[in-house]
Amino acid sequence: MVSWYARHVTRRTLDHYKIVLYRQDDGAWVAEVPAISGCYALMPTRTEALSELGRVFDMIAAEYAERAVESSASRSKNSRTSARRPPPIAAV
Repeated sequence: MVSWYARHVTRRTLDHYKIVLYRQDDGAWVAEVPAISGCYALMPTRTEALSELGRVFDMIAAEYAERAVESSASRSKNSRTSARRPPPIAAV
């Protein structure tokens, strides 16, 4: 079952985000997406850093998609079980 969110929201690509690219003092290149926690790559060249950033972004996007499906399945399971619960007993 696909959640409402997954069906109605356009999936963003790396092109939708601001990428910050800079060189460290040791000469290594860092490419990062500040809007996404943990979305960065540290590589010896600029090209490698950008390429690796694309792979990191795809990995994070897949994780978010998986969690969205798990969350919607959990919600639908809870709604089915709560419908079967008997009403609370009123205090006399």
